[in-house]
Amino acid sequence: MCTSTGSEVGGYDDHDRNRVVLRGDLTLVGLIVRHEMLHAILRKTRGHPRAAFLEKCADTVLCEAQCVREGGLWPAQDPTARIGPATRLVVRVTSPHDTVSRGDSASIFSATVLATNETGRALVVTLPPSEDAGPPVSFSYRVESLPLTLFFSDRATTPGVVRFAIGETKRFVVDIRASVFVEGRYQFGEFLPMWTR
Repeated sequence: MCTSTGSEVGGYDDHDRNRVVLRGDLTLVGLIVRHEMLHAILRKTRGHPRAAFLEKCADTVLCEAQCVREGGLWPAQDPTARIGPATRLVVRVTSPHDTVSRGDSASIFSATVLATNETGRALVVTLPPSEDAGPPVSFSYRVESLPLTLFFSDRATTPGVVRFAIGETKRFVVDIRASVFVEGRYQFGEFLPMWTR
């Protein structure tokens, strides 16, 4: 879908008609739906304020190039922060359901991967370099039950992804159409390089 300025977008918040408009193939993509819903909630706020899109709702809404630019410069890193591997984080997964219905095309499997800094000090996580020219991988998921494997890796595109205050939890919300699953048990979720089951 194209805006009046020629930009390609997945959706927008139509303030005048009090509705969110999404490209048809994106209506069940949670990161994009939540991004546009956040615009609707912040109705009187223009652009992509850092506090909402890159801090409070980071990894529950999609925030790419323009969104990140509009958020402005990142604050300086905490000079007292300890630098260390992701193994210093406590990683877990939660899901609102134990089973999903494959027969309903609108049924969604949702889960949240949570990474918490319980070290007692601010922490900057060092991530392994990526296997390509892009930024390193942060949150990932791999859903496995032979013969099916689904996977996705989010990239650490901003400093906020690897900076953890004392006790801070970062979240990565996953939404997958239930119709892609076959019956079985699945393994799910990580903040590199740690898996949780």
